[in-house]
Amino acid sequence: MSTSRRSRMLPSAATGVKRKQPHPSPGVSTRRSSSRSATGSNSMSTALVPSTDNVSDTAFLEKASALPVADSAFTTAADILSRAYSATGDGFVVEPVSFAEYRSVADERDRRGSKARLFYLHDARLLIVTVPTIHHEMLHGQLYFIFTGMLWEAGLGDDWVGTHATTFRSALGNTSTGEGDSGGRPKSARRSNTEWPVLVMQVGWTQSLASLRCKKDFWFRQSDHQVKIVILVKAFPLGGSGDGGSKKRILIENWQGQSRLQRPGATGTRAHAAATRDSVCLQIINIVWAGPMPYDEASMSVRQDPNNFNVTRGPLKLDFSKLFLRQPIPHTNEKDIIISDSELQHYATVMWLP
Repeated sequence: MSTSRRSRMLPSAATGVKRKQPHPSPGVSTRRSSSRSATGSNSMSTALVPSTDNVSDTAFLEKASALPVADSAFTTAADILSRAYSATGDGFVVEPVSFAEYRSVADERDRRGSKARLFYLHDARLLIVTVPTIHHEMLHGQLYFIFTGMLWEAGLGDDWVGTHATTFRSALGNTSTGEGDSGGRPKSARRSNTEWPVLVMQVGWTQSLASLRCKKDFWFRQSDHQVKIVILVKAFPLGGSGDGGSKKRILIENWQGQSRLQRPGATGTRAHAAATRDSVCLQIINIVWAGPMPYDEASMSVRQDPNNFNVTRGPLKLDFSKLFLRQPIPHTNEKDIIISDSELQHYATVMWLP
């Protein structure tokens, strides 16, 4: 990363942005459903449950994450990579996949020079293949650019190292392996290039929210909670039939790792310690088209007006102490990173361009 001061791509709009009533948009479901858990067992799970603490009314505690539905069974490594090359969406799920089969896909990818990203979940024998389409890359790249721009403005850019799509293998001794979209770590606290990031961003354009949440579980659990923050971003480019794009929506979930007290008499192994921790969703932010007409009928100038997007439950707040593994120095520019509603509105104007 360059040591020169970087400017932020998306300038802040004036405060007091008028909020518009958005076209109806599906909310984030918190209903209970019978599904497989992240360990592959059949159980009744609740994806998001209101927290019993007093953090805020937007804090949610994860109880269990359902696995994504597989798109196909494993065939051959060459077939998987050919499918990634011709895919129109930004990902697909393959199951069941042994570790040897996953390695064959990874080796074939490297041989071809493919940019597909691979996520292998050991217990579930599940492979999530991410295809870096333009929409996928914009979805995480622009948000990460805003974030790093704020670091440079605060004089912290020199202490931040991007990890991006680096391959990370489980710290718990199993074969689970993950590759993020964007992410990074403070080099003053984690000097080795092999160390885990503290922040990871995972996004999906056509990828399911279940796939993203499984990736989130990997980062917290398989890093033995060395990863501190995971930001999930899910775009909903298509609404109902004939809605003219009126339901275009971007969902942002801000997850943090949370340690639980170990029960009396419990084993003290690292694997058990990881199992006693959960992740907490501190924020659920929606950025919804709220223009005077359906998005598909709007002119380019109307589409590019950030005031035609509503942001609910923003701004996006990232804890400084989680990012830099220390407290901010008083009377300096060091503080929590806050991506304002107006910046999120500008972000949305870029995402939906053809």
